[in-house]
Amino acid sequence: MNNKPTIFLDIDGVLVIDEEETRLHYKFKKPFFDINCVNALNEIIKEVNPDIIISSDWNLKLSIDDLNEIFKDFGVNGTITDVTESLWKKKFKKFQDLEICRSEEIMNFVIENELTNWIAVDDLWLQPLIRNFILTNHNTGIAGAKRLIIDTLKSKML
Repeated sequence: MNNKPTIFLDIDGVLVIDEEETRLHYKFKKPFFDINCVNALNEIIKEVNPDIIISSDWNLKLSIDDLNEIFKDFGVNGTITDVTESLWKKKFKKFQDLEICRSEEIMNFVIENELTNWIAVDDLWLQPLIRNFILTNHNTGIAGAKRLIIDTLKSKML
């Protein structure tokens, strides 16, 4: 069993909240992360030191090294340790199945890695993960959920 704090992190709606943002990463052409969301994530990293697992459709086109480069360039002080395996277009093909797809990808990772202290942070409603899930608001992203994330992960460390 692995009790290290782990965050399954979506990006759009969690770190990228301004969909009308026109600034893009110079190399990967991905939208900038909201500065308040970066600051919140950095505070979470400082207090809890979690493993960060990307559970986003960004991992369909970018490697872990690419994602880490983007995170560093946008000011995130943590390192992505892994990504969930995508089941999109393999097992799930309908847009209305996106939430169940993401939930299953995360649960597969949790089971495979025997995680006991984890949460999923997403702007999609991941109901199957309800006990380990924090829904972000499209207007505030992870910044609006920072304290809940920290408290949830710390309480599971005891």
